[in-house]
Amino acid sequence: QTLDFRPREEERNVSEEIQVKVPVGIYIYVTPIILEDSKLEPELMVFVCGHRRDIPDDGQPFKGILRWAGGEVRLDAWRPVELGQEDCLQLLTSMRFEPDLPRGRAWSPVEWEDTSTEDCKACQFQRLLINPVRVGNIINVGS
Repeated sequence: QTLDFRPREEERNVSEEIQVKVPVGIYIYVTPIILEDSKLEPELMVFVCGHRRDIPDDGQPFKGILRWAGGEVRLDAWRPVELGQEDCLQLLTSMRFEPDLPRGRAWSPVEWEDTSTEDCKACQFQRLLINPVRVGNIINVGS
């Protein structure tokens, strides 16, 4: 028996590009930076991810205000944030975080890095679906 894997005539010229607009939804979480022999409260790394399942076991919800081109929200529990449907790079680079900080703490942001190259525009939301992205640290400061 011979199998023929060549496309049929009606399948040969089908080459359409489909674009679908979906909202960019993210989760924001913090994880402690554990330093042995430190008597200080652990510093925290702040991450953005695309799925709740990507949050590690020691992750805690980000508490504070998130502002971006198109909105603002106060966060204090696990819930996704819908940024919008337009250019994901623009939405993600416009994010500004204002964490609720106790005395002796400060916010240290990390600038969003566009991973696109000259030859290939990388979807930044797809990047979040692969790996969480660190967007800053909550650090200890001297009194």
